[in-house]
Amino acid sequence: MAIRLSAQQTVLITPEQFFELAGAGLRGVEEERSSYWQPHLENSRRRILEAAAKCERRKTALILGAGNCTEIPLEELARRFDEVMLVDLDEESMAAAVEELPEELIPKVQLHVEDVTTFAAPLMNRLLQSVTASDTAGQAFERIEEALDKLEPQPSPFRLPEADLVVSSLVLSELHRYPLNYAGRLVRDKFGERLTAWPRYESFRDRLQSIALRDHAGLLARSCRRGGLIYFADTVARGPVYDEIPAVRTREVLLAILPALNNQGLFGELSGEGALHGTFTAAFDKIRARWNGAESASREETAALFKKLAEDPQSLPEADRGAACETLVNLLCRERFAVPAEIQALASLLDLYLAGPDTRAFESLVPVEVLQSEWRARGLAPQGSDESWWWLAYPCSISYSSGAFRVRSWILKQGN
Repeated sequence: MAIRLSAQQTVLITPEQFFELAGAGLRGVEEERSSYWQPHLENSRRRILEAAAKCERRKTALILGAGNCTEIPLEELARRFDEVMLVDLDEESMAAAVEELPEELIPKVQLHVEDVTTFAAPLMNRLLQSVTASDTAGQAFERIEEALDKLEPQPSPFRLPEADLVVSSLVLSELHRYPLNYAGRLVRDKFGERLTAWPRYESFRDRLQSIALRDHAGLLARSCRRGGLIYFADTVARGPVYDEIPAVRTREVLLAILPALNNQGLFGELSGEGALHGTFTAAFDKIRARWNGAESASREETAALFKKLAEDPQSLPEADRGAACETLVNLLCRERFAVPAEIQALASLLDLYLAGPDTRAFESLVPVEVLQSEWRARGLAPQGSDESWWWLAYPCSISYSSGAFRVRSWILKQGN
C-alpha cells in the first residue's frame, strides 16, 4: 500500500486503508480455519444468548466491534430484540453479516460505521502526521511518543440509545493493537525500521493497553441502560510461548498427554499400514533419536510400539512414550485425523501447559484484575460465574508456536 520513493516521499497508508486491510486479512483467516474455530463459536453464541435470555427488557441490543459477526448469534438476537445495532469501522464485514439474515429480519439491524474507542482514530491520525513529518526513524519514534503524550480524553463518539444488551466479544485486547500496529506499519514503510527496535516500545505498548482498558470499560458502562446486561468476553492469554517454557516442562507435558491421545483413538488410527502409518514411522525415527540418542527403530520395534500404545502404553520406555506423543502432536492439523479429535487433542495439550507451575507458558493479553476493578468502579457487577475455553486461532501452529487463545467470558449487570 505504501509507494516506496524515498524516506521523505513515501506515500503512507491512511488509517482507513489500514482498517480495510485488517478486515480483509481477518476474513481470510476465518475462512481458512473455520472448522477448528467451531467450539469457540458455539461457546460464544451460547453465552451471548444466555445473556439475552436474562434481559428483563429486549428493546435494543448493541454489538460493539461487530465485524462480520462470526461468533455473534445475529439472527437469534434480531428475533429476540426490537432492534440490533452493529458498530464497527469495517462496514463491508457488517454488511456481509446482515445479508445472510432472513429478509424479514434485515430491517431490524442498523449499521453504525464508527470507532468503538474515543482514542484510536485521533491517535492514528496523529501517528500519520508524526511519521510523515519525520526525516529519520529516531525522529518518528520521538514524535510517536509525543502523540500519545498529547492524547486527551475525548467525548464519546456514540449518539446511540442506551441498550438493554451490550455485547463486547474479543474486542478489548485488540483495541490498543490497531494504533500500535499502524505505527509499526508507518515506520516500516517509510524507514524500513521495526517499531520494536525502539527502546521505549514496551512502555508505549503498555500505556496504550492501559488507555484502551479504561476507555472500553467506560464505553460499556455508558452504553448499557440501568438494569441492562453486558456480555463481555476476551482473549486473556495467548500461547504456548515455547521460548519461555523449560525443556523439562515440555517433556513432562508430552509424557502426560499420552492417555488423552489414546482415549481419543488417535494412536489406533496410526496402527494400520498406509500413508499415515508411514508418515508417523518416518517422523518417529528422528524424534526418538533426539529423546534418547537411540538408533533408528526397526520395523518390528515400531510394530511393537503401536501394539503397546494400544494395550499398555505405560510399559513402554519413557523415551518411546515421549517421542511417540511428540510425533503425533506434530502430525495434528495436517488433514490426517478427524477435526473433532484433533481439537480435543490440542485442547488437552494446552490444558497441561496451563496447569503447569510456570506462568510464562502463556502471554497475558488482558490484566483481568485491573479490568474487574474498572468494572466495579463503574457499577458493573458480574452475574453468575464466568466461563473459559480455548480458541484455536491458528491450530497448525500450536505444536511449535503460539497458536491458541484462552477466552474468558462474563455476564455483567449495569447497576448505576
